[in-house]
Amino acid sequence: MEVVVDAYIEDECALSWYYYLEEQLSFPFEANVRKAMTSSPLTTGEHVSVTGLAHEDLCRVGIFVWVRWGERDVGHP
Repeated sequence: MEVVVDAYIEDECALSWYYYLEEQLSFPFEANVRKAMTSSPLTTGEHVSVTGLAHEDLCRVGIFVWVRWGERDVGHP
């Protein structure tokens, strides 16, 4: 609750989480895709390297990240 203590609307909550994660995470790090999305070429269980957070404007509805997948850089929530 400390992350969203001063957030009153959905956008403020999302940005609070964005700035918190931006400060707390060290990039790159390894991860596995937990849930495939129809808008993504990634499938559940694939191994990727998370290279950074997407621009804050994209993260107002969820946290999106940039990943290194094979030889390509792609965005992924």
